[in-house]
Amino acid sequence: MNEWEVNNSNEGKKIVEGAKILTKSAYIIFSIAFVIRLIYLYESSANPSFQIPIVDSKVYDETARALAMGQGLTSNFFWQPFFYQFFLSVVYFYSDNSIIFAKFIQVLLGAVTCVLTYKLGEKIFDRQTGIIAGLVTAFYGPMLFYESELLATAWETFWVVVIIMLFLKAKERDKGWPWFFLGLCGALGIITRPTLLPFVLAGFIWLRLRIRRELSLMNTFGLLLAGFAFAAVPVGIATMGTIGKFSILPASGGINLYIGNNPDRCKTETIRPGGDWEKLVALPSQHGMGKTALDEDKFFKQRVIEYVKNQPLDFVKGLGCKTLEFICSREIPRNVSIYVFRRWSRLLRLLTWKAGGFGFPFGLILPLAVLGMIFNWRRLPMPVMLFVVLYPSF
Repeated sequence: MNEWEVNNSNEGKKIVEGAKILTKSAYIIFSIAFVIRLIYLYESSANPSFQIPIVDSKVYDETARALAMGQGLTSNFFWQPFFYQFFLSVVYFYSDNSIIFAKFIQVLLGAVTCVLTYKLGEKIFDRQTGIIAGLVTAFYGPMLFYESELLATAWETFWVVVIIMLFLKAKERDKGWPWFFLGLCGALGIITRPTLLPFVLAGFIWLRLRIRRELSLMNTFGLLLAGFAFAAVPVGIATMGTIGKFSILPASGGINLYIGNNPDRCKTETIRPGGDWEKLVALPSQHGMGKTALDEDKFFKQRVIEYVKNQPLDFVKGLGCKTLEFICSREIPRNVSIYVFRRWSRLLRLLTWKAGGFGFPFGLILPLAVLGMIFNWRRLPMPVMLFVVLYPSF
């Protein structure tokens, strides 16, 4: 065997050994994350709302059951973001309306997200950092809680990690299928959680500025737009046929936008289900607007536009306040409080708690993340920075 063959053989062995290490690390992280989530799912089955969804989970559950039973699409289906209700209806259709099976799939998805987080950390930094990131995600108490509820959180976190990875892949390859899948997953992320829209659009603009001008649009944004349209257009057509407007955003977008952007934001953000909520929903009809979903959406969006025009500084201040609330170490309750559900799970009591103004685990992870960003800001890719900056404000 000559020298070239020896070197080539050694390189091949290194690649195979490296692949085995990566596969083993991913398998370990997935196994830990999945087992932890199954333990929590078992413990949380004792809480009263496990099989009887409440608040937003109740709306998702009822809407999905109606579609699974063949009742067709109604305006109620488009009140909340499209993707999660459709996912839940498919699960119900094939599992005889099993809430447990739906939650099982979500915790499985959460474990996959932990592996993807490990891969992303390894890609940006190194394998050790990736392993730490994957394990932190695996033991992150709030994720365990929300992934086990009938909410879109499990899918949202999955899409975020996937989209960032695809942004990095598309940046490395000026053409090819990564662009199509980036558009596809970007659309799926938005129809899962509309607050991802600014991040996805900003990422698209960043990519357009990064690629070489002489490249064919078909090789880059042609594929990206094709992927986006593949998921978005059917949703828009379904929305048009049901409520009369082509849109991939939910009809509740207007009222949700208003809740966080108005002169009395502190009051509207603390509204609970009941009389106060009914009064808020009734505002459009009290001001002479119709009672359709489109009329309500238009009314609340107009109120937000008026607020921005008349009190721009107060609006900007509100965005700043929401950003600060986002980085609060404690889990801020709205219509559901994670701390209430600790009583039914020893694991959740261990992984999520608060003491005064300090909340675990975010109170520990946030300062470590800030230090990491300060000392490694040159290594952080733009998609990560865009998400960190844009997501909290919206």
